[in-house]
Amino acid sequence: MKVKEIHEYNNDDHGEVSGVEIEITTATGTQSISISEGEPEDMYFFRDLSGVLNITDLIKAAYEAGKNGEPWEYELESEEEEE
Repeated sequence: MKVKEIHEYNNDDHGEVSGVEIEITTATGTQSISISEGEPEDMYFFRDLSGVLNITDLIKAAYEAGKNGEPWEYELESEEEEE
């Protein structure tokens, strides 16, 4: 199982993380969630935080992969937005 965590940065926010994507690849396929920062009025589960609603799918996939003996691999990637 490979877990890839991608941090997205917004150059206007003094180098702070503006979004996170988590991608899990197992023997049965790839699943991902994305959580981003936006305007305060968009910070709802059905808008910028919608990825949170699928987090249990990733937890279950990770559990099943571990139970099946798949090796664990983790990667952290940072992406900066171009100006």
